Amino acid sequence: MADEKISAMTPGAPALMTDLVPIARPPSTTNFNLQISDVIALVPLIPPIAGPTGAPGNNGPTGPAGTTGGPTGPTGLAGPTGPSGTGPTGPTGAGATGPSGPTGTGPTGPTGAAPTGPTGPTGSAGSSTSPQFVTVTTNVNLSSTENAVLVNAASGNIIANLPTAVGANFDCIVKRIDSSANAVTIVPNGSQTIDGQATIGIQFQYTSVTMRSNNANWFVI
Repeated sequence: MADEKISAMTPGAPALMTDLVPIARPPSTTNFNLQISDVIALVPLIPPIAGPTGAPGNNGPTGPAGTTGGPTGPTGLAGPTGPSGTGPTGPTGAGATGPSGPTGTGPTGPTGAAPTGPTGPTGSAGSSTSPQFVTVTTNVNLSSTENAVLVNAASGNIIANLPTAVGANFDCIVKRIDSSANAVTIVPNGSQTIDGQATIGIQFQYTSVTMRSNNANWFVI
């Protein structure tokens, strides 16, 4: 019995040698042509071979942007203003002013009398007469009876010694009358001072120094 081959491909596909499968024909004593209707079964032995994957296609153009939501609706109308909430003013609660009372006048009190304080101590007596100047050319000791001197130091240095300031109720005046370069120095008693200094000098002609005691030291006035 002769075998024939028939394509097992899908109708319309090109026939390949691998697509042909042997079909057994029934025994017959006579020859006859194989008809399509004689095919009992087509059994593909080899599955179809897939072709190569094609290159990816180009991206399509971006579509237009979608429409944004609808337009904003109109603003609603404002509601009416409510009534004012201020209540009425209450009545004034102050009572009537009472009448003024009579002015009172009390009796005048007695005049107070403070006691007289004690009499203060008597100050030192001032000089009863203006002192008379005495001219000296040597050292001199001033006293209550000779407390104003004119010093002439043309012949040499001169020292004018003051009496103690304690109890001295008079001023002492020393005036220089010469123009020499000799020294004229005023010296207080003991450790007493004149304006806080141990001695003072008179340098220029016709310069005078007047001193007064505070009952402890002498001060230039």
